[in-house]
Amino acid sequence: MLAGMVWLDETVPGWVEKIDTEKLMMSSGPNCILGQVYGDYCTGLSMRTDTWAVRHGFDVPTSTRMGAFAEKYEALTKLWREKIRERRGGDEAVQ
Repeated sequence: MLAGMVWLDETVPGWVEKIDTEKLMMSSGPNCILGQVYGDYCTGLSMRTDTWAVRHGFDVPTSTRMGAFAEKYEALTKLWREKIRERRGGDEAVQ
């Protein structure tokens, strides 16, 4: 996930201010990090691979057990919220 933050810092300066942490849901194309920055997950992913997205903290591995997808996405969402809160100076509640 930190690699994703670095990549966003380099490609979309100020990206962190575009994120609505109340709406943030990593399992949702329009409400995930890439969706909120680029309008949709697929647009943000562009020419990159699913493996790249997992390595950068934008997705969970497709090898994840079927029942564990929701848990993995919830954990990823929570982690992004925490990191965004830190970036913003810790003045938001983490949900």
